[in-house]
Amino acid sequence: MKVNKSCDQCRLRKVRCIGLLPEASSVIPSTLMCIPAVSRTATRNATSASSGAGLEYTCPPLFLHSIRLAPTPFMPVPPATYTSTGSCGAAHKKSSTVTTSPSSRCVLTRFPLPSSSVSFFSNDRVTSLAARLGTEALRELVDGLDDLFKKRLCRRESSPWEGINFQKSLAAERVEPWKARAFFDAFFEHVHPVYPFLDREDFEARALGPYLDEALSFDPAFSALYHGVLALGSQFVDGGSFVPGLGRAWSLFRVSLGSLSDVLAPPVSLALTAMSIFAMNACCLQLDQTLLSEAARMAQTLRYHKSSNSDAMHLKTFWTVYFLEKTASFSECTSSLLADEDIGCAVPLAPESVFGEYNWLLSAIRLGRISSLAYSSLFSVSASMQPCELALVAITRVRRLLEDWRRSVPAAFRPGEGKQPQPGACPSAKMVMLQTRYSYYNVVIAVDRLALYLGQGTADGRERTKHNLMLTARSIAELTKVIDVEPYVPVFILGIMPLSAIFILFDFVIHNPEHPGTAENLALLEVVAGHFCSIDSASKGALPGSIISDFAGIARRYVTRVAEGDSQAGTINPGHDGADLDGVIEGSGGRCRLNIAAHNKGWKRSGRDTDSTGSSTNMTSETPSTLDHLSYPTLGSTQDSGQARMGELKTLFGWVFPDWGSEAEQAA
Repeated sequence: MKVNKSCDQCRLRKVRCIGLLPEASSVIPSTLMCIPAVSRTATRNATSASSGAGLEYTCPPLFLHSIRLAPTPFMPVPPATYTSTGSCGAAHKKSSTVTTSPSSRCVLTRFPLPSSSVSFFSNDRVTSLAARLGTEALRELVDGLDDLFKKRLCRRESSPWEGINFQKSLAAERVEPWKARAFFDAFFEHVHPVYPFLDREDFEARALGPYLDEALSFDPAFSALYHGVLALGSQFVDGGSFVPGLGRAWSLFRVSLGSLSDVLAPPVSLALTAMSIFAMNACCLQLDQTLLSEAARMAQTLRYHKSSNSDAMHLKTFWTVYFLEKTASFSECTSSLLADEDIGCAVPLAPESVFGEYNWLLSAIRLGRISSLAYSSLFSVSASMQPCELALVAITRVRRLLEDWRRSVPAAFRPGEGKQPQPGACPSAKMVMLQTRYSYYNVVIAVDRLALYLGQGTADGRERTKHNLMLTARSIAELTKVIDVEPYVPVFILGIMPLSAIFILFDFVIHNPEHPGTAENLALLEVVAGHFCSIDSASKGALPGSIISDFAGIARRYVTRVAEGDSQAGTINPGHDGADLDGVIEGSGGRCRLNIAAHNKGWKRSGRDTDSTGSSTNMTSETPSTLDHLSYPTLGSTQDSGQARMGELKTLFGWVFPDWGSEAEQAA
């Protein structure tokens, strides 16, 4: 096999290959070495010569693998050896290679599971739960939520929500210099450490300079960036809004949004990044995917992902968009727009995103890469066609990657440590902690749901997965106590993850009313219900907090009826996972270790959580038989055919489409 003397990057740049990317040397010097490319002609000849012999050749890992596997001061991670399965992007570890026959194809080919980060009830499942509960309260609750989300996300004449348009503002939004300074300070204190895409010195030199009016008049791209940063910062000074059209922050963002048509062409990317961050809030729910996908497209168009000589600001912009887009794609059950195998730029130093020993930007990039691997190997259409054995191998691999990543995070931010931020802690540090843990839980819970659906492995292993899922929901509920109920908090943290926890806990309570852990599950259901009531109060009824909190009341009334021996409660044997448990809640939302007292009978908490992914359980059992059996429904044949439901917020309880009016209205 012939090996080229230069790597692909150096050959494209037509420079001498020195074996090391300069920008990466100060970040991860021991792993980002140039890897000589294999000659295509030689590879083809070698492949044909070895065909029939069953041999595999070793190919180099992706550039991003070296970032993910880079040693850190906290825990060195050894590099992995990959074997080719057709392309480097589809590589698997040698030890994980499995050969299966066509007869071992699993049922995923018929019912692919989504990588959703929220949960929902199918129509069949609502009927099943209503029969179990002996009341129509759940159906009425789900129907009410369905109507509310449709009103919020669809433009209807009867809707109280203001529509979002992209028209340019007729009047300039004037901001006094001292006020602008306060907004900028708030932005760089609270937002920029979490999303480090700007150079503060260069931006403020222009934004606070004597030629600001000329820049705003003749440079639409800078005007969009300027007003986007003002909108983000003003949420922390003047307050924001949970609904569109209200507040100073929205007025500023509307000016930025009006320049969207001017910033969709190169060389603009900073303004789109700022707008994408603002659109993660509740008031811009309709725009989050659009703006973020445009930011990702723009970064690729400008070739930020391939240039090894880009300046730090361009690299910060690309990598910020990278981890935002990867996280959003996984949650929305779609493949990423950014192909990992086509990325070859280094991760720059971002001191503003370093919290003590924690390099948040680099850690977020690593987790984004792992989530992309998880989606492509487990939740994509191609993955749903693979044999069950290969799916289980992929699950094991993803769990191992997640655990390696978790161990690389310092204890103060590490998922599963149970540490809460101290009073008076830096707001940006608290937001980074929530982003770190919830993003991690989001991926792991989806993987665990898939493992339960496959139903492979030992009975004890499945029971441990169910118990860990219950502990996951409990820990998500615990974290709601430290969430600031403010408009600037992303919907993913404010609503999606707590909503997932309340659905999972609700499911465990209804199907295990007499389990020793049910009392604690009910208590934490009340905690999450209180969180949503706070959202309802803070948003003045704009967000459905009080409605969602009704799940806790339904669950508590059901458990009370079971305890009183009410035959209408429809209880079943807690030790039986019958067919009526199939097709229940498609849920995901988080995964972590319990950070409250665990006192369930039959198991005890270990002194230290060794794993959160299921490969090593986060609880210690005396013997496998001492685990209390938990009933937890899995996705089954009761799902409505043809409904490839996405578990995102916009399709929470059913399909939601924009209301374009009747055919007569369109014809007119």
